[in-house]
Amino acid sequence: VNSIIVSPNDRHLITLGSNQFNTTADPAGTFEPMLVRWSNQEDYTNFVPSVSSTSGESILTDGTKIVGATRSRNAISIWTDNSLWQMQFVGPPFTFSFSLLGEASGTISKNSPAMIEGGSYWMGTNNFYAYDGSIQTLKCPVLNHVFDSFNQTQREKVFSAEIIEFNEIWWFYPSEGETEVDKYVIYNYIDNTWSIGSLSRTAWADAGIFTFPMATDGSGFVFNQENGFNDESSAMTAFIETGFFTGDQAGNSIYFVNKIIPDTTFTGTGTKEIKFQMKSKLYPNTTETTKGPFTLAETKGKLNLRSRGRSFQSKYYSDTTDIGWRLGTWRMQAQQDGLR
Repeated sequence: VNSIIVSPNDRHLITLGSNQFNTTADPAGTFEPMLVRWSNQEDYTNFVPSVSSTSGESILTDGTKIVGATRSRNAISIWTDNSLWQMQFVGPPFTFSFSLLGEASGTISKNSPAMIEGGSYWMGTNNFYAYDGSIQTLKCPVLNHVFDSFNQTQREKVFSAEIIEFNEIWWFYPSEGETEVDKYVIYNYIDNTWSIGSLSRTAWADAGIFTFPMATDGSGFVFNQENGFNDESSAMTAFIETGFFTGDQAGNSIYFVNKIIPDTTFTGTGTKEIKFQMKSKLYPNTTETTKGPFTLAETKGKLNLRSRGRSFQSKYYSDTTDIGWRLGTWRMQAQQDGLR
């Protein structure tokens, strides 16, 4: 058996990827990776189909193996390596019905799917997906960053984590050359925004029973997540970095940026300051020019600088202990400039 799941309302034990039934119920029977098999109702020891039991089995199509399953909206969602199915209790004589919800949308690992408010979100082999009545491919601006540096040989270690307070789903994955999880990608399903980062975690439970989310790493340490501002006693480098942006829609004009007006709210007992740097380029493939980093205290009203180019990138970060911050609406003063 590859994995098992319980259908709680109708009290069946379900196996995913299992030996097929034969008249002797010999456990050494033929293994079928696409087989869904379920026990008699309220009797997890009886998997023999008969007129007096609700036991049964069904072989799914569209895929080579069943990867994982979760409970959702009075049904079981089942992912193969290429598709999504719904298994629903219908009663006698068939006990369960099976519906193909979508093709070319399998999950990358058993623990990749996340269930949020009745909807499903998961990481596939080269995309991210959601299901809420129909399958959607999520638009992900960091897609290449994730999959171009992903260790496919360790794909089974991918798992999802939720922080409902912030409307976030995290996927932890091993990057290229790594044998354990060391990276993450975050999707905010309300704002439709994405974030990336590095962090070693092996399991995660959202807040609920505990005040904060709880997580573990490969060494067996247990962490209180989203609590405080430090990495234990060390500073946690927190940053927000934009992509390259232009001064106008066409991106043809050269701009001269000479003033930044910061807008930051600080929390914590540490030094209330944030660092800022700006990169500029005249052409997409030319060398970047970096201005900064500049340290901006809470009382800093403006920053004078001289940055010139067709495209710009801003980075905001801190690397000191006991401080948290939130960006407001930062403004910049710029004017069109010409080639020298």
